[in-house]
Amino acid sequence: MGIYFASIPLQRLTSERVLTDLFNMDAPTRYVFVSDASSPRIAVVDLLSQAQVSTIATQAVPDFLAINQLSGKLAYAQLDSRTLYLYDLATHKH
Repeated sequence: MGIYFASIPLQRLTSERVLTDLFNMDAPTRYVFVSDASSPRIAVVDLLSQAQVSTIATQAVPDFLAINQLSGKLAYAQLDSRTLYLYDLATHKH
């Protein structure tokens, strides 16, 4: 019975909720964000564990990256584009 009751909250646990609730990337001194020169993605490296912990799918191949510490947003842009993309590090949404 104890295992059954303990598993009830786990049924509501989705991968999106884990990423949002447990993996808050809004800690700019803990994580390093590395863009891929040929793919629309950003690797997230945890400085404490010294390992890649996540990948952010981006809307363009990022050539420039910046983090705003007040808003917790990651801004990125492509060299030949006039578009600035924003990614919320706390909610994991564009």
